[in-house]
Amino acid sequence: KFFIDLIEQKPIQFPIDLISVGVRIYCCSPGTDDKDIKGRYFTFDKDIEPYLWFYSVSMDKENYMVEDGLVMVVTCDQPTLQGAVKKIYDDYIGKINLSDIYYRSEISKGVEDTVAFLKKHQWL
Repeated sequence: KFFIDLIEQKPIQFPIDLISVGVRIYCCSPGTDDKDIKGRYFTFDKDIEPYLWFYSVSMDKENYMVEDGLVMVVTCDQPTLQGAVKKIYDDYIGKINLSDIYYRSEISKGVEDTVAFLKKHQWL
């Protein structure tokens, strides 16, 4: 919605009470040759579509098709970082049906230390 509003030059509301996270979704591990990936079909539950930002994806009739390794970013926002991380892994990524799906599983690790450092130096 944010990017659509941006393109359509509509007012953008930035929620100040939510934390947003994103996870990049790859087809195969990084470094796999594109010719081994291109043309693979994938599906997902339609209820998560608003949280998907496609990169290397095309449509074949009504089917989504991978063009190269970086397929999409899954996004989520929640009132807490822990809530957003839990929701993205538990409720969104599991609803993507993609062969050889690859993504990092440690988002948010170390964030608490960074926030404490920023607060200590009054930068946050």
